[in-house]
Amino acid sequence: MYTIFSKKAVLAAAAVGLLLSGCAPGGTEGREVIRLAGKSITVIENQNELVVNKAALISLERYEDRIGLGWVDEDILLMAKSEQSSLNALIRQRILLFRPGSGKEDYFPGSVYNQVEAELSPDGSAVFYKESEGVNASATGYVARTSDRSPVRVTEENAMPVKEGRWIDNGHLLYAGLDGSLYLWDVEGHTRKLPVPAATGAQSVMLTDNAVFYIGGDSRLYEARLDGGGVSAVAEHVQTAVPSPDGSRIALVRAGGPGRSSLSFYSVKAGKERQVAVGTAFHSSCWSADGSRFAYSVASDHAGQSGLFISSPDPAVETVQLSADVFPGYPIAFSPSGRQLLASKVMAEGNRNKTVAYRMTIKK
Repeated sequence: MYTIFSKKAVLAAAAVGLLLSGCAPGGTEGREVIRLAGKSITVIENQNELVVNKAALISLERYEDRIGLGWVDEDILLMAKSEQSSLNALIRQRILLFRPGSGKEDYFPGSVYNQVEAELSPDGSAVFYKESEGVNASATGYVARTSDRSPVRVTEENAMPVKEGRWIDNGHLLYAGLDGSLYLWDVEGHTRKLPVPAATGAQSVMLTDNAVFYIGGDSRLYEARLDGGGVSAVAEHVQTAVPSPDGSRIALVRAGGPGRSSLSFYSVKAGKERQVAVGTAFHSSCWSADGSRFAYSVASDHAGQSGLFISSPDPAVETVQLSADVFPGYPIAFSPSGRQLLASKVMAEGNRNKTVAYRMTIKK
C-alpha cells in the first residue's frame, strides 16, 4: 500500500488489508487507485523499479552500481563504488564525488584498503571516512576536503571501530577509540581526549552542550556529563541513536522483544520519549539539515507498514510513505534543502546482485 497517512490511517489501512497490485515481467505496470481519508492516490508497481508513492514524489532517478552516501550540495553527490583491478584481485570499495548532470566522477585517493563509512560535514566541505581491511575490522580515520579530495589522517592506524565517529559541526569530529575512550578532533589537526570514563564497546557517540551520549556495550544509552556530573543510563535496549542537527533530540531505535523494534524521539532537555513507529527492524535513519524532517526505512509484518518513510519531531505533522521497498544496509541522506533524498539498495539482476542508488525529489 502506498499512501500519505497519519498514525490513524496506518491502522485503518492495516485493518482493511489493502494489497499491492501485481505486474507482469518486462517492465509492464500494475495500477491501483486507493481512496482513503478523502485522498485518491494512483499506485504504480514496476518489478524493475522501486514501488513508490507517486503522490509524494516529484521525480526519481537511479544510478546503478553505486552506493549513495550524502550530498555536497543539491547537485553533487558523495558515493561509493566497488572496483577490481584484475580478475584475481580483491574487490575494494572507493568513495567519489558524482555529478549527475554531467556524469563526471572524481575519486578520492585510494589505497589497498576499503574506503568505508564516509560522512560529509554539515556544510559539505569535508568528508570523514575510514580505511579498513574488512567490514567489521578496526579502521583508520581520514578527513578529506571535497574541494581537492586530499586526505589527512585523523587517528593512528587501526585505532577505531570501523562504524564509529561523526561530525558534531563543520570543524570537529567525535569518536570512540577501541578502548572506549572518547576523542574530539578539530580541522586544525588537534585531538583531545574527553574527561569522561572510558566505555568499552561505546558506539553512536554524540555531543550536546554539556554532555556526551553513547550506546554502551550493554545496549543502554548513557549520558556522560562534561561538568563533572557523572554518567547515567537514560534508556535501555537501544540499537541505534541518531542526534538531531541541533542536539536537542535523539532518534532511538529500541529492541522490544523477539522480532520487534520501535522508533522514538528522545528530548535531551526534558528526558522524555515519543514513540513514532514500530516494526521488526529499522534501517538507516537520518535527519534533515534543519531538524524538521526524519527519514527511516522499516521492515514490518503488518500490511502497509514496511518501506521508506519521512516523519517529523512535530506530532502534528503527518508521516509520509515514499516507497514500500525497504532500504537496509546503506545510508539514507537528505540534501541540504531537505527537498531531495538519497537511498540505496541491492537489486537482483540475472545471476548477480547490483547496488542501485536512488535520488528522490520530494513534494512538500
